[in-house]
Amino acid sequence: MRPLLELDGVRLVDRNSSHVLPCPPITLGPGEAVVLAGPSGAGKTTVLRLLLGALRPGVEPAAGTVRWDGVPLPAPGTGAARRWRRAHVGHLAQDPAGTLDPLRRIGPAVADGLPPGTPRSVRGRRVTEVLTRLGLPDDAARRLPHQLSGGQAQRAALARAVVGEPRLLLLDEPTSALDEDTADLVAAEIRRHLARGGAAVVVSHDLSWAERSGHRVVELAARDEQVSAGPAPLPSPPPSRPAAGSGGPVVLRIRGLTVGRPGGSGPPLVADAGLDLRRGELVALLGPSGAGKSTFLSVLAGLHPPLAGRVELHGAPLALADAEGRTARRDRAARAAVQLLGQDPDGELNPAHRLVTAVARPARVLRGLPRGRARAAALGLLTETGLEEELHGRRPGACSGGQRQRAVAARSLAADPEVLLADEPTSALDAGTARALLDVLDRRRAEGMAVLAVTHDRDVAARADRVYELRDGLLEERRRTVSGHGPVTLEET
Repeated sequence: MRPLLELDGVRLVDRNSSHVLPCPPITLGPGEAVVLAGPSGAGKTTVLRLLLGALRPGVEPAAGTVRWDGVPLPAPGTGAARRWRRAHVGHLAQDPAGTLDPLRRIGPAVADGLPPGTPRSVRGRRVTEVLTRLGLPDDAARRLPHQLSGGQAQRAALARAVVGEPRLLLLDEPTSALDEDTADLVAAEIRRHLARGGAAVVVSHDLSWAERSGHRVVELAARDEQVSAGPAPLPSPPPSRPAAGSGGPVVLRIRGLTVGRPGGSGPPLVADAGLDLRRGELVALLGPSGAGKSTFLSVLAGLHPPLAGRVELHGAPLALADAEGRTARRDRAARAAVQLLGQDPDGELNPAHRLVTAVARPARVLRGLPRGRARAAALGLLTETGLEEELHGRRPGACSGGQRQRAVAARSLAADPEVLLADEPTSALDAGTARALLDVLDRRRAEGMAVLAVTHDRDVAARADRVYELRDGLLEERRRTVSGHGPVTLEET
């Protein structure tokens, strides 16, 4: 049987850095999938962009051939490449929420993935079917993107990619914002696609998910070397560490916090929540996709209004967003003290600003450092978070998703916060890079910074002093066990 997709001897050159980017040999027949794994910046997304015919500026093919059904693909960036993509490919980008038009409801947005001329009655039925299979709420088709959680937006974008039943799926981190049960829904959707005779190339850092899914794994190295191809290697377990902040003074106190749903209908996302966050402590916040974890952090950051409750910083009231949704009015000290490390690196970084400029800004604006000292601090933080010197002057669009995520972490730390609200801080990182970033946070915790982290990452939960779960509107502390490479097991305290 002739392969559907072949990458043979392909080499890509990045003119921005003079590096040769990895592009491993891949052969996929009908019903086959491959998972691309490897460290941040290894070129996994670049391989997908090559197949899309949409390489970023400065990256060019230098050798080799890409064939689809025995025929060479059109040159990237051409009209022929765009027509081929529309006819054959379903694509999920690394920043799925950013690909959804904020003014269009989810139903019509997902229907864009159907072939032109699909009857209206069929469009509605197909959209409903795929949203249901992916576990979205019954009213998801009527919602706007801002009324979805990050994980729900990710699945809505995936629904748009698969609804038209394309022959090739190109999926970039399809499970990064999802709990394990919801990630298994994504795996089932990929299996459904393969059972129809399609092929799939999936970028993922979640090797345990890749192993459960049974797909072949190709692991890339940092530059132009293919490391391995075969079954998914499982990451080594995180080192155990003693609780660091369980006995320190309370920095952030939350009492009676109630948070409404986007749009204001239905029961609250969070009801009467209480939590004390202590100096030097890491508290992990788990829960299913759509439970309201990110919205909870947004309330604490002063970006989303609560329905009721209070938050105190060192015993003094901390201003929250008002009932009209206006951002909280906090003085410079309070803004520096409580920093949000957001879930969406693309949305967090100004595309026109170089990384060093973005990281230096909070040091200058919130800490009052002179321009030169702020820049020096920014360079140090970028290096500490694992971004090599050649990346410091790049703009976000010339960086990988994992590199952008680390730059956002560096920017949050540049304010020298007392409380870091971290929303999925390791979602775009491979296991080794994620642990290096957690080590950076541990060093800040040793100096007194407290961290409240929304996460699905077992390594984060393993390092936490306490674990809370948000489910069905209730925030409750849990006992947790992390054994081997299995899931975090939660029990009531």
